[in-house]
Amino acid sequence: MARLSVRYPHRFAASAFAACLMGAGMAHAQPDMQQRMQREQQNEQMYMQRDQQRQQMDQQFRQQQMQLDQQHEQMRMQRDQQRQQMDQQFRQQNMQLDHQARQMGNQPGGREQIERQREQIRQQRDQQGQQMDQQFRQQEDQLGQQRQQMQMQQQQQMQQFGQGWGR
Repeated sequence: MARLSVRYPHRFAASAFAACLMGAGMAHAQPDMQQRMQREQQNEQMYMQRDQQRQQMDQQFRQQQMQLDQQHEQMRMQRDQQRQQMDQQFRQQNMQLDHQARQMGNQPGGREQIERQREQIRQQRDQQGQQMDQQFRQQEDQLGQQRQQMQMQQQQQMQQFGQGWGR
């Protein structure tokens, strides 16, 4: 560099001046770069926070859906169990009637009496079954309404969430 300055003093002065200008420009640009980096960091943190909130909302919704599914499954199992108990009770009553019929033998009006009792038992069982089915359908309808309300709430929450983030 010393030779350059002796032989070509104007080049040395020009390069020194250019270096000086670059240094001043860098010093001036540095606060802008820092501000931009800070903004980018803040944006990144906001996006991470938004994603985390959305994940929490999704997880909460899935848990609520699972609870409703479990309730529905419990209702179904309870209904099936009640139906089995009813059928078992019906079979036992029919067996008792069969036993009574054998004991009565050929008594006058005995068979007709037993058949009337059988028919009453059958009608009771059918009526109870219809009531159970109706009750189960009502419970299913209630669960369906709860599920629909949950989905509407989730959609509203997502819309509000999106509006809050400007997206």
